[in-house]
Amino acid sequence: MSTVLSRYFFILIILLTAVCGSSLAQEDPDNTTIRIILTPTGEAVWTVELNFPITTPAEKQSFTTFSNNFKFNGQSHISLTPFEHAVTTASAETGREMELQDASYSSSIYEDHGSLSLTFVWTNFTKFNEDGMDFGDVFLVESGNTWMPLLLENQELIIEFPPNYVAQSSSHSIYNGTLHVIGPIEFAPGEPSATLIQYSSNAPPSDQTTPFTLSLSIAILFLVIVGLLWILKRNFNWSLFSFIFSTFPAAAQYPILKRYSPPFILDEPPHPMTYEPLISDEELVLSIIRRQGGRIKQVDIVEKTDWSNAKVSQTLSHLERKGFIEKLRIGRENLISLRRREGPDR
Repeated sequence: MSTVLSRYFFILIILLTAVCGSSLAQEDPDNTTIRIILTPTGEAVWTVELNFPITTPAEKQSFTTFSNNFKFNGQSHISLTPFEHAVTTASAETGREMELQDASYSSSIYEDHGSLSLTFVWTNFTKFNEDGMDFGDVFLVESGNTWMPLLLENQELIIEFPPNYVAQSSSHSIYNGTLHVIGPIEFAPGEPSATLIQYSSNAPPSDQTTPFTLSLSIAILFLVIVGLLWILKRNFNWSLFSFIFSTFPAAAQYPILKRYSPPFILDEPPHPMTYEPLISDEELVLSIIRRQGGRIKQVDIVEKTDWSNAKVSQTLSHLERKGFIEKLRIGRENLISLRRREGPDR
């Protein structure tokens, strides 16, 4: 095989796919995918897949007829010959005996497209080394060039690594255990290529956890928790959770909760807050404000008294006129604060 023919035989595959598309629907394939699945034994399972758009029932019927013929006469539509030449060249260049095996043709029809596929096994595709395997030398020819020089637009190459192998180095980016190249792109000599190393199936490198890493993770988690508790102690509006401690007052007696419970709970006996039945409305509201540490939202008073909003508003207005409380408007809410120590009504 001459250098020029070796360099550009892969373009022949691209031209053949265009001819195939023209015979099918007067258009090129929508996209072409070359998938190479590497195995631990050094073989590579190749699949060349051509996808054609199907937009009408007539196109679907045409593709059905065409695909049935393709399964029995696929060589005339996706040629195996260029790959046979590539195996011959690669065997001579690498010194490894290679051959193509188990070639087959298949087709599939989906809702919006149909696909034609050529699948075969390339033996001795990868080269084993002390730590694993590598590939790339199979694409070289004697001139130092590559027999697969490029990918055109809407063409992609996917090389999947064997189980328990990761890339130590590669000519292109790696994603999720695959080397994925999307055209248009030109390959340099020896590309695509990668050196793969094997790891234990019980402890892959990405999941290994050293004692130092585990200790660091625990320390970071501890600092985050301490920081959150410090922020809560300084800035948290305890009235939001006060109903919990009112419902379960005994919880405030546990040391771990007592430190962070609302201050008004700590001075109260461990039983729910009750009011004398003869207490006046104004005294009841003042008592609630005192129990909240001297400051509470008006909506919380409505909730604790189970009065209407109008009654609470009227009672607060009376207390404000008498000088017992102050109202501060915050957004759409009123914040009620004790103005001074309560005394007899004036």
